[in-house]
Amino acid sequence: MQSRTSSSGARRSRIPRALALPGIALVMLAALVVAPRQAWAPPPPSPSGPIEMSVSVPGVAKELFFTSIKSLGTSSEVVQQKMVDPQGGESTTVHIPGRLNMLSAVLVHPLSSDAGLAAWRHLVETGDMKSARGEATISLFSLDTRQLIAKFELTGAWPSALSVSTGTDGAPIEEVTLAFDSLQRKQ
Repeated sequence: MQSRTSSSGARRSRIPRALALPGIALVMLAALVVAPRQAWAPPPPSPSGPIEMSVSVPGVAKELFFTSIKSLGTSSEVVQQKMVDPQGGESTTVHIPGRLNMLSAVLVHPLSSDAGLAAWRHLVETGDMKSARGEATISLFSLDTRQLIAKFELTGAWPSALSVSTGTDGAPIEEVTLAFDSLQRKQ
């Protein structure tokens, strides 16, 4: 590493040009390196068999049970940003997180005589979003042990789609897609 003397006479170290990164990238890198590490613990055992999910939305829908979940989560758009060395050197392209997106939860269960999902969806179809939105909890249980595996809280949840079709075995199924504002895993 080279150093040079500034006009005030103080010595400043100079980062080699090949290692020069924009200031923001250095701050992000430092945050990754300095962040405290959590003690490693082995993951809990995964369920060996099928799972069942319950969804509850207080004041909107009673507890509903589902046998399959197709998606639930979040994603971030990836934005490429070109960073140019202020001293006219090489430019670097970095990938930074862009807009956060909520992935709709798609839940499936056998069709039954319970019309609770249809009533909830009807609130959306008639424009009553104040009544349709709720704080939903999705709990995943092991069918073998009835042990809680995971719990997710969704804020501002509402059914954006509801459909009936036949499953692979020919039995009728009901599929609901839940849109939501935010997602947090509680367990």
